[in-house]
Amino acid sequence: MDADEGKKLYRAGNFWKAAQLFWRGFLPHYVGDDVFLRGYDLLASHRIGHGSGDGMPVQLPGTEFLESQHSLRGIPYGATNMAAAGCGILAVYNLLLYCGRPESLATLIQEAEIDGSVLRGRWGTSTLALLRMLRRRGFTVISVTGWRRHEADFDSLLRTYDSFLMNLYNDENDIRAMVHTVCVTRLGPDRFRIHNADGERCLDAEASSVRALCKALPGGKARPILLAGVFCAPF
Repeated sequence: MDADEGKKLYRAGNFWKAAQLFWRGFLPHYVGDDVFLRGYDLLASHRIGHGSGDGMPVQLPGTEFLESQHSLRGIPYGATNMAAAGCGILAVYNLLLYCGRPESLATLIQEAEIDGSVLRGRWGTSTLALLRMLRRRGFTVISVTGWRRHEADFDSLLRTYDSFLMNLYNDENDIRAMVHTVCVTRLGPDRFRIHNADGERCLDAEASSVRALCKALPGGKARPILLAGVFCAPF
């Protein structure tokens, strides 16, 4: 919510528009990130009766990053499909590929359906469940939330690791723009690649901070909810 704009509308007597602005920005501005993540995780389906992998051909691990979520309409995920709600699974898929431990997309979908799909996938995948997926595979995962109080910790994590999962509000002032999860990999000291950045492509960004990294995303209004550094240790 743009507080200044909301106040101007309220003083001008346009209470309805002021209320709309407040509602749109309520979650990003007034609900703590930890509360949001835990609440989202509580809504996650556990052990869905069917798996979207049922009837799918056996898939071998891929060798290329998946950068176009919107092209995956034909792949089911719970009650929906990967194009509509699969960003978190793609983020894990791309991160595993970056770490040299690729897995098939069908395997990751089935696992998310057992632990993580929110409202049978209609609202995507719990970010905390994605971190559990990585930890089950033996990865060291260090995460930080609470952007307003811990921005310096986000930046410290960004400087420390070479691969990340980042969960974010697409527009910190409007919840209608929804939430997105991406895999981020390092290209250089202050250069990063955001995989499946907007559902259509990857983006390369020069960024010395998480704030600058978010500004590079389409629209420039993204705000991080959680950043997780993943150590790709040899196995």
